[in-house]
Amino acid sequence: MPAYNAGKYIGNAIESIINQTFKNWELIIVDDCSTDNTVNIVEKYCKSHNNILLIKRTHNSGAARLPRREAAYAAKGRFIMTFDADDFLDKDYIEKMYQRKITTGSNITLGTLYFCNEDGQTRGFAIPEKNFNKNCILTGLEATRLLLGEVSISVSGLLVDKEIYIKNISSTNKQYDNLSYVDEIDQRNLLINCNKVSFTDAGYYYRQHPESLMHLSDARRYNILTTLEAIYQFAKKHYSDRVVFDKLDNEFITNLMYCYRDYYYNKHHKSANSADIEKILKNAYDYSRKEEMRPTGAKHRLCMASYSSLRFLSYLYGTLLRIKCYR
Repeated sequence: MPAYNAGKYIGNAIESIINQTFKNWELIIVDDCSTDNTVNIVEKYCKSHNNILLIKRTHNSGAARLPRREAAYAAKGRFIMTFDADDFLDKDYIEKMYQRKITTGSNITLGTLYFCNEDGQTRGFAIPEKNFNKNCILTGLEATRLLLGEVSISVSGLLVDKEIYIKNISSTNKQYDNLSYVDEIDQRNLLINCNKVSFTDAGYYYRQHPESLMHLSDARRYNILTTLEAIYQFAKKHYSDRVVFDKLDNEFITNLMYCYRDYYYNKHHKSANSADIEKILKNAYDYSRKEEMRPTGAKHRLCMASYSSLRFLSYLYGTLLRIKCYR
């Protein structure tokens, strides 16, 4: 479990592990130089539970990859289960995941993700959706396809063979070590290297709150574009059909337009690091042209007609949104 300034939620996350019906577990928490009371909370649990271990990093990594790697290397068990410090689980989560994995002989088992608010109340939306057949067994190639240009399955809280997990994290591209959304890259790389992927209805609860990754309010939020470039390159190595790339094109262009609109709406173009953000945005636009991505719909085509039109229309839209909010 990577943790950074998670004092508000980490106690709840740890309790959801302690209260599991499956008792043969170890919880390894890697603190990424928190400045709040995260370490104090974890140390209290470590004193009363000898299967909870705290590792304190000396330098902040800025992302989850390096803390996850340290936790995996310290793990003693046969399997690795990923878990985040602001999330929580059904009481029978680990038991269901373990039983499904053993019964099917799969390399990796995936649960069901539920979105919840800051107070832990579910929002009524789950991944995968109700009509998804959780009794199916997919290859890694088939399962990963469901995460390209769409998110039809959840990889949060995955349970995987430790050997496969260690092999995957040992071969990752170091240039992404500090990338905010690096999990998106690592999860797909891990999944595609599995022969058998199984599913279960075990509930993993993803807490959405102002400090969570998807609500970043600084320059790191634009790293989603760098992440999507890496995923696009990944897809080119393993897939060739147009259906996959139509989805990826739409996802990339939609996010590029959103990031540019956000750039002006939140006045990041006036911030001290505006040059760095502009570089990310321009590189993403150039990449979309290089890969000859196909805009869908009139709005996409108009915005992507040229870099100048993308900037102008994004600035116009961002300004109009800001004016509307001030009314």
